[in-house]
Amino acid sequence: MVLASLNLFHACKKESEPKDPCSEGPVYGGIVGSLDKNVTFWISKDFGCGPLTFLSVTNKANGDTNYRLTGKNTITIFNNAQPACEATGTVTALLPRGRTFIYKFKCSSREFIGEFSTDCTNNCQLVEVK
Repeated sequence: MVLASLNLFHACKKESEPKDPCSEGPVYGGIVGSLDKNVTFWISKDFGCGPLTFLSVTNKANGDTNYRLTGKNTITIFNNAQPACEATGTVTALLPRGRTFIYKFKCSSREFIGEFSTDCTNNCQLVEVK
């Protein structure tokens, strides 16, 4: 009886294609872990136009702009070297892994637009605004 129950459980397990572009192979039961990661935006020099205000991050493939910031929306400090993720004076967003995005920031006299791709790790990723 126990053997029959185990075979029934195995027969009900469905294999589906992964929705995560970073996944390597099929997903069983729809569980793949977090598809999102923290991405911290920072600057390496003072552009002479004051703080940089976050305007948007757009998914290049589907145009989605509905992403959440995890802290402040303004870059206020420039760093000579890469800062720690979510460091004071940076902007951090929660974004899907393995996707390409376009960021937009502005200061008093100019706008910053750039493209970047999130990697497939769960680790925080740094993106320098240029």
